[in-house]
Amino acid sequence: MRRLEVVIAAGDGEICRTLTEAVSRMPEMSVAFCTGSESCAIEYMQMHRTDILFLEMDLAEGNGMSLLEQLECTVQPRPLMIVMMESGQTAVLEYLHSHGIDYICQKGKNDDSPQRLIDIAYRLYPYSCFSMISDSGYTYHKLTGGQADVVTRDYIEQVTLSGRTGAGKSTIFKLLLGLY
Repeated sequence: MRRLEVVIAAGDGEICRTLTEAVSRMPEMSVAFCTGSESCAIEYMQMHRTDILFLEMDLAEGNGMSLLEQLECTVQPRPLMIVMMESGQTAVLEYLHSHGIDYICQKGKNDDSPQRLIDIAYRLYPYSCFSMISDSGYTYHKLTGGQADVVTRDYIEQVTLSGRTGAGKSTIFKLLLGLY
């Protein structure tokens, strides 16, 4: 199977360094590009396939929200997106949830170690891409809004979880993916 191509967009050089080091220890992944610039990240992802994006909302040039908006319009298939943000930013958190971000790490609230983020990406990746054909011949579709569509060459199965806020939909997904 081919290596997963990772892009890191972070304003904090320490985050770039530690994530790059952690990814380099994973034989299944490689860091294709690391930048603190919104425009450079978008330009790279438009020209190169990106499987996983680690995004810190506070970039050195530009901002994470703008990058996400541009990404929705210009990059297909959309990469798995793991966003790192400061805790306590309720409006940003709601924005991220509404845009179907795959995993949100609130600094200081979650275990935000680079290895933990990479483990999460590795577990979520097969279930996160729009119509991505893997080397095994399976096709996967995006998990969004409490719905999970998984399509294989042999059958179609759809699972829908619905419920009010706080009912535990996300907890069920995390349990199924082994994140708890």
